[in-house]
Formats: sequence, structure tokens, C-alpha cells
Amino acid sequence: MPKHVEEDRKLFARGRELAERYQQYFEKYLKGGPDFTPDPSRAVAHIGRGRQEIRKILAEARKLEARAEMLRKEKSAELEQELPPLHFRLPELKQLLSSR
Repeated sequence: MPKHVEEDRKLFARGRELAERYQQYFEKYLKGGPDFTPDPSRAVAHIGRGRQEIRKILAEARKLEARAEMLRKEKSAELEQELPPLHFRLPELKQLLSSR
């Protein structure tokens, strides 16, 4: 398997793991109870750390996307015909990451 494909798979796995971890955290947070006392300041810190981790994942994904586009252009030049553009462009997530 090409190295960039393996990097992409690892990045996707990290994103999925992060999403699952936060889903579990917030399920516990909303449920409360003796094992888990909701603390708004800790939740805010937790969300902040998650936001930083998401930014890192997105930055790495953008690097992979740029490298994939560069490879597409190189192969197009080699073959002397334009290959189709990539169809998995990253969405703009700035609104999702902004503080509310």
C-alpha cells in the first residue's frame, strides 16, 4: 500500500477515535451521577483540547490533500493528459471550530 494511503488511513482512524472519545465523554457528562460529576470548567478545557487535536488532524489532512493534488498533476504531465480532479476535498470547518 502506498505510504500516503497509509497516512490517510491513520489520520481517518485518529479522527474517528477522537469523535468516539468525545461522544462517550458527553454521554457521561449529560448522565452525571456518582461516578461523574459534571464540571463546566473541566468540560470547557476538554472541548478546548479536542479543538486543538481536530486542528492538528485537519492540518495533516490538508497536507495530504495538497500532496495528492501534486501527484495528480505530475501523473497528468507524465501521461500528457489531464487526470480528473480529486473528489474528496476537505470541507471548510472553520465555523464548527469557532468559539460560540
